Amino acid sequence: MQVEGAQGVVIIDLASGATRPPARGEVFWCGEAVNFQYRESYQANGESTKSRRGGTLIHPCAADGSPTDATPQHLARSLGATVGDRTIVAGPDGLVAYDRAGG
Repeated sequence: MQVEGAQGVVIIDLASGATRPPARGEVFWCGEAVNFQYRESYQANGESTKSRRGGTLIHPCAADGSPTDATPQHLARSLGATVGDRTIVAGPDGLVAYDRAGG
């Protein structure tokens, strides 16, 4: 798991709790919250709004969050819909399917 620490980005091994800095060139999945405007407003925190939460788009990124063309080695099933050996995710340019079988 990638998190922001006091000295910058660190990787946490969820099994052992050990931390390490990201390796040079290591690639991650970054998420971007997306909102959309709905025609009817509703009350939220005492204010009228038409903005609704649309979900999260994911894309490959470097440790600093900048986009990259490289694909991370692992893809959590929770990031998308799994169909057979493929996981489909919503990306900035549309739906993308990743082959979980490595082929």
